[in-house]
Amino acid sequence: MSITQTGTIHDDVRRLVDLEPNEDPVVSCYLDLRPGAAADWRGALVDRFSALRRTVDARTWQTVRQSFDSIRAYLCFERDPAKQGVAVFSRGGEDAFFLARQFDTPVPTSISVDAQPDIYHLIEMKESFHRYIVVVLHSDRARVLEVNLGEATLEALKENAASRDRVAQELTHTHYARHGNFSEGHHVLEIAEVLDSLVSHGGHKHLLLAGDSTCIKLLEEALPRAVADDVSEILYLNADGGQDVVSETIRRYIEHIEDEAERLIDVFRLSFYRNELALAGADRCLAALHAGKVDTLLIAPRSMPPTSWKCDDCASYVVSLAQPHSCRECGSTSSSEKNTLNELSYLAETTGAGIEVVRKASLLDRIGGVGALLRWT
Repeated sequence: MSITQTGTIHDDVRRLVDLEPNEDPVVSCYLDLRPGAAADWRGALVDRFSALRRTVDARTWQTVRQSFDSIRAYLCFERDPAKQGVAVFSRGGEDAFFLARQFDTPVPTSISVDAQPDIYHLIEMKESFHRYIVVVLHSDRARVLEVNLGEATLEALKENAASRDRVAQELTHTHYARHGNFSEGHHVLEIAEVLDSLVSHGGHKHLLLAGDSTCIKLLEEALPRAVADDVSEILYLNADGGQDVVSETIRRYIEHIEDEAERLIDVFRLSFYRNELALAGADRCLAALHAGKVDTLLIAPRSMPPTSWKCDDCASYVVSLAQPHSCRECGSTSSSEKNTLNELSYLAETTGAGIEVVRKASLLDRIGGVGALLRWT
């Protein structure tokens, strides 16, 4: 099975979560492709390849080598020099699998081999790569634009508002543009069809409407319910005001996502202090995810413990750098080492829990980088 740059990041995550494990491991490869990156991605591939060759058994090595050959071929022949990051997942053997996606923003270089793909960095990109649609609608003209903002771009915009005009030009894509009488219903229905397609197939979560209030009202009435549910804000601008619409929506959108992150942290803080439907710490959150109890997982990646251990008999978790002598739940002496971030992300996706990647949250930092809002105790 081979998939390259199809659908959305959310689609990629679902394909990887649904991938049935077998005796052949998956090579998960994230590479920072920037020329000035701290780690040279070519050297990282060679080093990891050499290390694995010395450590895995002969049978496993054959499929791992197939995976690396597929990854190298993709990077040689299909890599876009303009992209700054890439994620490639490859499994050799009879039930071969290959999935790749390139990004406009960098990802940390990381190459792992395991029965399950390492999906955390995709989760991080999915949660922090913000996409929304802007409709600019006046009585005589209309435009539908898509805006893509990476996390690094958002941080820069928060510090330098003057760069919003540049971003508005560089990170927007026009899907629809027309002049005509938009006070008439049939033109508005045309826009509604474009929006329905973008929201249904593009994975957009936010829609911002700007322009003449009468025309906007007609459009709102024409929107399918699935699209109308995604409208997070309606922005009305004067038709002759000369205001940069996309730049203004970027400002509003930054305010919106900051407010949402702060709201979740406030809910978690109150619930945690009251000891009501909130947990702190990676091992407790892992156990709650495994039981399907988590509604929303809050992650502060830089404070996360890197290693956890899963009991092979009862599936309970211990977060520790060293392998525990025995399971504290069942006494078993058999356990498997797990990457904590990936295990949290994988369990959240498989159980339908929401994930919020939090960049600035001192409370999460103090409790080990992870907290959970529960559905039930």
